[in-house]
Formats: sequence, C-alpha cells, structure tokens
Amino acid sequence: MLDTPQVVPSLVPHAAVLRFTIAKHAVQEVMGPAIGAVLAAVAAEERQPAGPVVSHLPCLYPEGWDVEVGVPVASAP
Repeated sequence: MLDTPQVVPSLVPHAAVLRFTIAKHAVQEVMGPAIGAVLAAVAAEERQPAGPVVSHLPCLYPEGWDVEVGVPVASAP
C-alpha cells in the first residue's frame, strides 16, 4: 500500500531554469544540449548544482511542447 502523500519544505528554494519550445520529434536531440546549457550557466556563475537536474513539460501543443530544464542551486546569485 502507498503511504499518504505529505508536503515537506524544500531545503533548496533557488534553481537555474531554461525554458524553451520544441517540436515533439526533437525531444531526444534537444534535452542533452539543454541540460548542458543549464549546467554551463551555473558553472559560469561559479556556483554548484545542489541536486539533480529536473525537466518539466508545462504546456503541450499538437505541434510541440514547452519544456523547462533546471537544476537546484544553493543560493540566489
């Protein structure tokens, strides 16, 4: 049986996020470079990721998707 879901406070409230729109067929070609771009932006600010890379699809369209790729960071710039 599954446990009852719980809301817990986030220990890392800041994130570096890249948002873009892609065609559905391009997702495999785009995600790797997008992850690289987010990590490069974090490194360019001499900061470190504070957790795993995440992706989110906030909007789905017949021709493509809005995609967000991000990584938590320890503090705001």
